[in-house]
Amino acid sequence: MDIKQQPKQTIEEQAINPRNMLHGFALAAIISGYILGPLLVLGGGAYWAYRMDAINKIVVVCAVITAFILSNILIITRSKKMIESFSKKTGIKDPTPAEAAKWREKNGPYDDPEEDAS
Repeated sequence: MDIKQQPKQTIEEQAINPRNMLHGFALAAIISGYILGPLLVLGGGAYWAYRMDAINKIVVVCAVITAFILSNILIITRSKKMIESFSKKTGIKDPTPAEAAKWREKNGPYDDPEEDAS
């Protein structure tokens, strides 16, 4: 069967596609790097300088706080762009209110038992 002749997949089927799942895992790994990168560079560098008696403890604390702020900025700005790019490449988009209402009529209200447990 040619690619052009395949039936159109639903949003659920597109999301479960292994290629799309790998893109999602890659996005999660990159976001984890945004958390660990600044902390390791700024915090680790400041801790190493402190151990070499080059700086004070206050500078280490300030470096860790700066790393936290920088990682949040990276996560917010860069991941938003990556998610939009991922959505364009895969063709998955947020449903319109009419599509969401149609889905609720077909499947009932969304109920996540894991959310209820916490």
